[in-house]
Amino acid sequence: MQALRERLYAQDAETTVVLPPGETRADAVPEASGMPPGGRTADTPSEASELLSEGVRDLREKAEGLLEEFQRLEGRLEAAEIQEVALREELRREKERSEALRAELEEGRRARGRDEPRGGWRRLFGG
Repeated sequence: MQALRERLYAQDAETTVVLPPGETRADAVPEASGMPPGGRTADTPSEASELLSEGVRDLREKAEGLLEEFQRLEGRLEAAEIQEVALREELRREKERSEALRAELEEGRRARGRDEPRGGWRRLFGG
């Protein structure tokens, strides 16, 4: 990310482009550049270079905006990963706790079963 940003700023001095005489901006910039068909065209090379400079500036601003958005999303992803690790650790501890409580309950049931060989139903119904 930083390398791309540095390249964008390094190219700042190279934003002005001079077209050969008779060539317009519409000839030099493909339609996929984001300019609407039939948009402004330049009649002189200085107008063409000004229009190209504006286009480069707009693209640089868009690229910087995308970099900022990418960094923001990368930060959110990192936070989500940290949260996931913490939740997995908490789940592991709760499973261990649950297993210990279940083992304790089973041990209590076994101990009680030795004291009452005929089971709990007899105790309920007076047997």
